[in-house]
Amino acid sequence: MLQKQDWWEVISNYNISIFPLQFILLGLGIATFLAFVLSPRRLWAIALKGYLIVTNLWTAFIFFLWPGRGFSSPLGEAQGGLFIVISLLLIYDLIANRTELDFPREGFKRILALITLVAIFLYPLWGFLAGQEATRFIYPGTFPCPNTALALFLVITARSRKNPLLYFLLLLWAVPFPPLVQIPKYGVYEDGIMLVLGLVMLFLLTNQYLGRGLRRNENREKPASVSVALIALGVLKGYVNKPIFLLMKSLFAMPGFIGKYRSEYPPEFLKTCGLVTILYSNLKKHMEKEKAFEIIRAFMITAGMAVQQSNFRNVEETRCFSNLIKNQQRTHREGPTRFNKMEIIEESDNRYEFRVSKCMFFDFFKQAGVKELTSLMCSIDNGIFNTYLPEEVLFHRNGIGNRIADGCESCSFVVENKREDLKIEIGY
Repeated sequence: MLQKQDWWEVISNYNISIFPLQFILLGLGIATFLAFVLSPRRLWAIALKGYLIVTNLWTAFIFFLWPGRGFSSPLGEAQGGLFIVISLLLIYDLIANRTELDFPREGFKRILALITLVAIFLYPLWGFLAGQEATRFIYPGTFPCPNTALALFLVITARSRKNPLLYFLLLLWAVPFPPLVQIPKYGVYEDGIMLVLGLVMLFLLTNQYLGRGLRRNENREKPASVSVALIALGVLKGYVNKPIFLLMKSLFAMPGFIGKYRSEYPPEFLKTCGLVTILYSNLKKHMEKEKAFEIIRAFMITAGMAVQQSNFRNVEETRCFSNLIKNQQRTHREGPTRFNKMEIIEESDNRYEFRVSKCMFFDFFKQAGVKELTSLMCSIDNGIFNTYLPEEVLFHRNGIGNRIADGCESCSFVVENKREDLKIEIGY
């Protein structure tokens, strides 16, 4: 670890070498945050996440990893790697909207948020008041600590937070470094702002993930979320070279793809089916169509089963025939396939039969030019129904070929209760 004088010399040389880019990135940050404060719409939320992605990549490659910067090895490389991972998680957050940004609209919270935001952007002023030379000022946009403070500020004021790994990595930088290194060793007192935000964030996340998180089964109206992208990565690693590159390339194409079909299909439907379609198209560029299909099959059935486990409340509720019917019907009413046309043929203690005469999956995949992928969704149906209560519940389609994907006018679904006399409860 660098001595105090050596550390400040690195900061000074860095500021001189990038001049005047620190002022450009600072001004861009102020303008973007100001626009969001005045009008916290999704467009400006996207712009803010984009700004954080750019500035964290800058931190990684220009501040830490630039040749001859002066940081000791391997600590400098490790710190640069941390901000690369943070940048990748921010890209994922931008695509999947895991952190829904917001800004307090009125009252004390808004005043406090404005004061905090101004304090972060005044990082250079605090350095001036502490007696530092102009070349040693620390600027938001080009330095890791104020960039981390800005990210923490946005997460703290967000409407919802569903990207825990990103938050953990931000806290990994924000909480231990100021009291252990930055303030006592180097005298960077302005990093106390980042420390306070980190402690606030730690409190909020502890309450969210250890408080309400451990009581998730009390909120049965909201299903658990499933990270389809991470499941895709886990499967791709077994079949292709550079799986992260392939996944990131596909995720980058998602916003444009979703925009193309947004008016026809619900967003949650497009997030999953869009990723499958793009991955399939990218795989076909590098291998035979049949092999690409089998890789997508390996990924999609795994991801689809995870999603359906959540939709059918397999963890939250006792698994029984009546709950299976109830959750299937609720999923049809509220889930991404709510625009399917479904007709119930029979509903009794022993048998539940329905037909789907309009299938969103078939319509979408046909429109996207990959209608062969529809059969994968049918396989997921087979899987979820037949694993819900093995040996007690049997699912079939009244024979072979009774699906829209096979050319029929409708898909048949038959669920039979084979053990009416034995009600085994699997729960807590």
